[in-house]
Amino acid sequence: MVAEPEEPPGTLSMALAEYGDISYAIRYTRWLVWTYPPEVTEVELPGGMNALVDEPGLLVLRTDELPDEPLEIGYQLDGERRTVTVLPPF
Repeated sequence: MVAEPEEPPGTLSMALAEYGDISYAIRYTRWLVWTYPPEVTEVELPGGMNALVDEPGLLVLRTDELPDEPLEIGYQLDGERRTVTVLPPF
């Protein structure tokens, strides 16, 4: 799921939900959840995405469609700017 040889600090996971809407159509939604240690600061969201939760130690992103391109999440760790690239499908 991560494009880099080095995993991001903390835990990065994905959850998938399937549900029926009021028209009885089957819908899907995905959550990308990153829990990270206090040493991680200045987390930047991927372009065009809003966070359901964006607070120190926890980032939750939601998408109802499968993205075609990787998501890049920027962050600061030990005074160094880093990026984690999450590959689709997630």
